[in-house]
This record gives sequence, C-alpha cells and structure tokens, in this order.
Amino acid sequence: MKIVKTEPRTPGLRMHFGCSGTQSSRRVDSQTVAILRSGASGESTRFVRRLSAKPKELILEITDQRPDKHRVERSAVGETVGGEI
Repeated sequence: MKIVKTEPRTPGLRMHFGCSGTQSSRRVDSQTVAILRSGASGESTRFVRRLSAKPKELILEITDQRPDKHRVERSAVGETVGGEI
C-alpha cells in the first residue's frame, strides 16, 4: 500500500455524504496517518490508518460524526497483499 501525500485543507471537496467541505491529512507518527473530512453542514468523517504490531497487517478506524452529535465508530483489520505497505 502506498500513501500519497495530499494537500491539507482542500476547499470545495465533494464529501462522500453529498455536501461540500474540506479534507485534511497528517502523519500522526511513523505508524499512523489520520484523514479528516468535514462537511459544510456539520458532518465529518475521520479515517485513521495504522500499522499493526503484526507484520503485513494494518488497522483502519472510521468515525462518522453527524450534525446532531450522533457518532458511529467502525474498525477493520486487513492483511497486505505481497508484503508491501
């Protein structure tokens, strides 16, 4: 898996939940990348991708926040194909 650097705070980004907004990303540490998508009407999604302590494994955490403050958290553990992250 290859991480492509994105520009922080991309104005006018079309959100997956159908509104315009912004996206920012940052490297938290050598194992973790966080991406935040914020919609103009108050909803947001945060993606956190981190390498696991186990070789060839990564963890994806997704948190959706709605304008009414309702929060949905999901996570997945995946194995890399070909051994390259």
